[in-house]
Amino acid sequence: MLENQYDFNFFKPSSAYARSNTLLISSIIIIWALAVFGFHFLLKAVETPVPEKQLATFEQVWPSVIDKTATPQQLQGLAGVYLNLIGRHISLRGDENFKLCFTSTVYDLLPENERPAFLALTQKELSELKSMTSGVAANIGLEKDGILTQVLPYALVPYDGKPVDSKVLETVPGTMQKYLVHYRSVLTDTKVLGFPFHYFYTAVFLLVLFVSLCLVYCKIFDRIVEKYEMEDEEVKS
Repeated sequence: MLENQYDFNFFKPSSAYARSNTLLISSIIIIWALAVFGFHFLLKAVETPVPEKQLATFEQVWPSVIDKTATPQQLQGLAGVYLNLIGRHISLRGDENFKLCFTSTVYDLLPENERPAFLALTQKELSELKSMTSGVAANIGLEKDGILTQVLPYALVPYDGKPVDSKVLETVPGTMQKYLVHYRSVLTDTKVLGFPFHYFYTAVFLLVLFVSLCLVYCKIFDRIVEKYEMEDEEVKS
């Protein structure tokens, strides 16, 4: 009889046993997909942009930088933002334009008599820069910040003292928005066992759910097999 056959087409079940098994598998897949992809859609739906304080510092200073009317204090604040981002994000260490803007900001902060030496310094190899940037750190107000001082050699690029091209400057606001605006919600701010909820959900709960769905499938499948008497003869005996 057809009902006693083990082989079946998942997409065209032709027996009550096959239809029950197909329905079970489809239900498990739908639950798993909703749990995984539905959560990501939910994260996107409830998130709100939350800027860091450094973005406010940048937005206050940037118009003056473009107009070339920024004060030394403003340039120091901007240099701190540049350096902080370069230190936190490895990807920015390869952004030559971003590092050029930082280097030119440092140049503008230096006294006239120290600028030629700084231009020569930017041409040196990284190994030499590491031992020669302590004086530069003092001029940009970072002498008390040991961590950022260590990042300084990695943030400098060869510079000739000329104004940075306007097209390069136009890329800076976008970079600041990208790295200084974070999308947060109650799903990311709530803590579960010391972890942000979204991390706990994806790293722990979804693994537990997957194993649980496998166990549920096995349990219900056994009932389906028993209901339609599909056990192997050796199992029955």
